[in-house]
Amino acid sequence: EIKNMKKSVLILGATSDIGMSCAAKFAQEGFNLQLTSRDLLNEDFLDFICELNNTTEVSKHELDILDYYSFDKLIEELKVLPDIVICCIGALGIQRGDQNNEKKISKMIKVNFEGPMILLEKFAYLFEERGSGTIVGISSVAGERGRASNYIYGSAKAGFTTFLEGMNHRFGRSKINVIAVLPGFVDTKMTNHMDIPKLLTANRTKLANVIYKAHKKRKSKVYYLPIWRFIIFLIRILPTIIFSKLK
Repeated sequence: EIKNMKKSVLILGATSDIGMSCAAKFAQEGFNLQLTSRDLLNEDFLDFICELNNTTEVSKHELDILDYYSFDKLIEELKVLPDIVICCIGALGIQRGDQNNEKKISKMIKVNFEGPMILLEKFAYLFEERGSGTIVGISSVAGERGRASNYIYGSAKAGFTTFLEGMNHRFGRSKINVIAVLPGFVDTKMTNHMDIPKLLTANRTKLANVIYKAHKKRKSKVYYLPIWRFIIFLIRILPTIIFSKLK
């Protein structure tokens, strides 16, 4: 018998900066947390869980997004089916280092698209059986048009965005909502090495707030900064002959 009727959120990739920010936000809003990581002994992760345990119920679960056969085991481990699943899993890679290496290309596609897609489909099926639930996927504006600097990562995220949009269309008349989040640059460890403009960079704590509000308002697609809508619009309408000459 489940005595605690608080809502729960499952965060896939909870050791990522975005994942931890989302965990902190949803804990603040009264959710129980189910957190997954490849490395459950990560010291920062364990310290973070200790802090969260003071405010809410937390369970941690091992997940390797490349091990598709472990997904059913993860689902069986969960004491309750979450109300919300947030997928923060992703890897940026290095375009020049990856583009001539078939193993690295394959891994990029699996980490950013194939693995999350397969796992989220499993939760979609369970949500459909129950009749409710929210799925949130952190995708990327890099998938909106292929660019020389990151088209392997971008193509995987393009697939992931399309997957989320299609799933949202599938559940359009139900109580199941699917949200694609395209934040642009985010101030995380993944972008520390990049020289990125501050005006186009999302604060991860504020991004978690945006994700929480998007779930409350049942949004379907979210750009963190409004300016990205304008930038993506321009990128999309540029003729290829002009676009190909731009950096």
